[in-house]
Amino acid sequence: MSYIQIPMLDELAEQLRRIEAKLDSLAPEERLWTTRDVADFLSVTEETVRVKVRAGEIPVAQRAGNRMRFDPSAIKSLRQ
Repeated sequence: MSYIQIPMLDELAEQLRRIEAKLDSLAPEERLWTTRDVADFLSVTEETVRVKVRAGEIPVAQRAGNRMRFDPSAIKSLRQ
């Protein structure tokens, strides 16, 4: 199967990868958390996090397509 390359989409995908790499290089306290970060903190699977997001039990700070980022302070308040 062959896919048509769209330069603008490739460029946007590369920009997104660079932004994510910069975010990942920040200390966890200084950046928004990924689904994996939340799962690790709550001792659940990433799928459980996604289910709880859909149920409105976990707030999402940012969405970009299927990628979600979470405010650490909001997630920490869930454990109290």
